[in-house]
Amino acid sequence: QTAAEVVSRFNIIRSAYNENRISKTVSTRELMACGEMIADGFTINEALDFVVCQKFINTTYQNELSTVKRLLSSL
Repeated sequence: QTAAEVVSRFNIIRSAYNENRISKTVSTRELMACGEMIADGFTINEALDFVVCQKFINTTYQNELSTVKRLLSSL
C-alpha cells in the first residue's frame, strides 16, 4: 500500500504540472529516492517533503511550495 500511495501522490504532482499549475514535475528517480527513504525508516510525508518539496522552494510561481504541499496531502 505504501508504494501505491507514493505513486498516487507523484501522479497528482505530474497532473498539476501538465495543467500548468506548477512549474516542475517529478521524475522516476525521485520516486525511487522516496522509496529508498521509506525503506530506510522515513515516513511517506518525510520522504516527500525531502525529495519533492525541496524542488519548489524559491521558484518563480507564487506560493508554489504551498500548492505542492496541499496537493501532496490531498490523499
